[in-house]
Amino acid sequence: MQSTRFVKLGGGFLGFSLAFDPFKSPHYKVVCVRSYYAPLRLFQIESHSSETGFWRASGDPFAAHDNFLFDGGVFWNGAIHWVSTGGTSLCFDVDEEKFRAMPPMPPIPDGWDRRSISYFGESEGHLHLVQIYHLNEQLDALTTLTSSVCLTGQLHVFEMERDCSGWFDKYQIDIDSFAEEFPEMICFGHLVFDILCIIEGETDERVLISGAAHTWWGHTLQSSG
Repeated sequence: MQSTRFVKLGGGFLGFSLAFDPFKSPHYKVVCVRSYYAPLRLFQIESHSSETGFWRASGDPFAAHDNFLFDGGVFWNGAIHWVSTGGTSLCFDVDEEKFRAMPPMPPIPDGWDRRSISYFGESEGHLHLVQIYHLNEQLDALTTLTSSVCLTGQLHVFEMERDCSGWFDKYQIDIDSFAEEFPEMICFGHLVFDILCIIEGETDERVLISGAAHTWWGHTLQSSG
């Protein structure tokens, strides 16, 4: 077995993302986001190429809000994408080493107070974002990127347009009906689940795979369009 020696990185890194498309190249890049103070807080993207074997800075330092989820970057359409709990997002072109224009995240609909990001990922060439909307009295704190805990609310599955012009609301799920379908996910009066992935079925419908207590469920998604 061949081993590879990697450069030891310093501190301040916030997340790593893999940029790899086997249909275009056998080589990959690892993209790292680091932060430092000079004197204000700035962020720097560094990348490692499997072709050269070196780490180096990619692009110029940039300012961003602390609510960006840099540990959940997703490679899609030649770029790494990051979302934030504040509704803004970033898109970094890996080959050009510069930021692309990125549309804002879907706004919170009327009648709801807060959002939690339950899933952000790529599947079969599609970029998906899952948000759950809550009322203030229903939830004391926002959930994390990959975990959802809620009593009631509405789950929306968004998909990015191929030209990155905007998100469209692909599917909607009422959390109450979701709890009725999968009562095993109710724990101490709370609905607890992790969204693992979104896959394409034999028809145009998608299947949302979620798991709780080491159990997986499949839910057929009906288009909201």
